Amino acid sequence: MNDANWAAIGDVLHAEAKLLASGGAERIVLATNTMHKLRDQIMQGIDLPFIHIALATATAVLAGVSKRPAFFATKFTMKEAFYLDILCDNGLDPIVPNTAE
Repeated sequence: MNDANWAAIGDVLHAEAKLLASGGAERIVLATNTMHKLRDQIMQGIDLPFIHIALATATAVLAGVSKRPAFFATKFTMKEAFYLDILCDNGLDPIVPNTAE
């Protein structure tokens, strides 16, 4: 993953988002959990709605009866707060496997 050079990855994704915006996109959707860590950098100076995958996930889970979804993702995504905080802020209590699990 580019040796975790988040700034460089964010620069690439920001440039792509700007191209999408200038091409007439009406919203930005990022179809990868981990890159949502860079949401602020990606959207800097872009005045379009950003569809956050964690919010869409929370909305879908809340439409059912469960408030404790199992959360499986890359180890990085499961350990960082950028995704889990949104789930928790929306009333969910995600179950995240530990290393042994």
